[in-house]
Amino acid sequence: MEFTQPALVVDEQPLPADAEAFLQSIFARCVRTEQGCLLWLGYVDKNTGYSHIGGYGDDNKTVLLGHRLIFGLAVRELEPGEHVDHRCQGADRFCTGNVTCIHRRCLEPSHLEAVSQAENNRRAAERSRKTPGARWTNEMRGTCKKGLHPWIPENIKKTSRGGLLCGPCDHGRQDEYRQRKARREGRVIVPRPRRAA
Repeated sequence: MEFTQPALVVDEQPLPADAEAFLQSIFARCVRTEQGCLLWLGYVDKNTGYSHIGGYGDDNKTVLLGHRLIFGLAVRELEPGEHVDHRCQGADRFCTGNVTCIHRRCLEPSHLEAVSQAENNRRAAERSRKTPGARWTNEMRGTCKKGLHPWIPENIKKTSRGGLLCGPCDHGRQDEYRQRKARREGRVIVPRPRRAA
């Protein structure tokens, strides 16, 4: 009688028999950071910030969260009710664990840990206490969100709701809107002079 290795399963989806080749194809689409994170360069959900990886399962079209898939392939099969936490998130003093967190894209197996939902929630609360109300802000980045202008007082514009915008980027957006509106109405509009960045 011949022994056959049982198929790997992640989130109730069978994985390819050649898991090593599949892992290598995933890691080829990642970049290594100075902190040792392996950041996914493929699709990232804009609402959650987590990587999504597909191309396996019975129909070869199933899509799973990248960190859960990698944990199931490279570490061990997840038990029902287990969550995968990014240990690199807790090590980064600027990380708040929200949607803009780059660690949510990390697929480095040594940075992933299976924990209960309660432990995952506790760690998330601890991270948010460490940096209360913070996000990966423009002040930390040193530039505007698009990376085009320095984040200095002369470039910062306050919104009616109390938020902060990059003035030059916002002026450009408004100019583009005015130009589109004028073209629809058959008018010619002269762009406003812009502030120096």
